[in-house]
Amino acid sequence: MNTKVNPQVIASNRCNLSTIGKQFGCQYYRPEARQNTLNFEELKRDVEMNGNKDLILNRSIQRFRVLGYDVQSLQIGEDISGAPVVIINKDLPSSVVMPISPDLSSVGKVTDDAIVKALRGDNSIIFSDVKALVSAANVANNSELTRIDNLIEDLKKDKQAILAAIDENNKKVEAYVREFGEPNVTVTIKEG
Repeated sequence: MNTKVNPQVIASNRCNLSTIGKQFGCQYYRPEARQNTLNFEELKRDVEMNGNKDLILNRSIQRFRVLGYDVQSLQIGEDISGAPVVIINKDLPSSVVMPISPDLSSVGKVTDDAIVKALRGDNSIIFSDVKALVSAANVANNSELTRIDNLIEDLKKDKQAILAAIDENNKKVEAYVREFGEPNVTVTIKEG
C-alpha cells in the first residue's frame, strides 16, 4: 500500500480527515456475534443422521458482544487501485482501511445497516459511539433471551402434556384392573 498521497486529496478532505484524526488515542468498536454451541452444525447433522430421535434447535443461540480497539496509529495512503484511504493501526491485527470520501464524517455512527454489514465481515466499518453500539448489541441479546424464554415455556407445556399422558395411561390400567375386582382367592395346602 502506497503511503504517499496527493496533497490535493488532503486539502479537499481536510474537515473529514480531521474528524478521523480526533480519534487518535481513543477507541473504536466492532460488534461480534458468537454462537453458543460452536459445533452446532455437527450436532445437528448427527441428530439428523440418527433419525431425528433427539431434539435440537434449528440454529445455535447467538450472543452479541462489543469489542474495543485502541487507535494507536493513523496514516493516509492509497489502496492498490490508487484511491486515497485512511489506515488505522497499520500492520496490527486491529487494522482498518477506509476510503477517503465525503461520507467519512459518518464513520463511527451506529445504524442498523452498518451493524449488519459489520457483523457480516465488512472490516471497514467501525463505531465510535460505544453506548449506542452496546445498546444495539443488548437489544439483539435480549431478543435471543426472549426466544430462549419462549422456547422454555413451550417445552414446559410439552413436558406437562407428556406427564399428563403418562398419568392418564396409568389411570386407565388401574381402572381396567379394578373392573375385574380384587381377587379373593384362598389357597389351602394340605400335607399328605
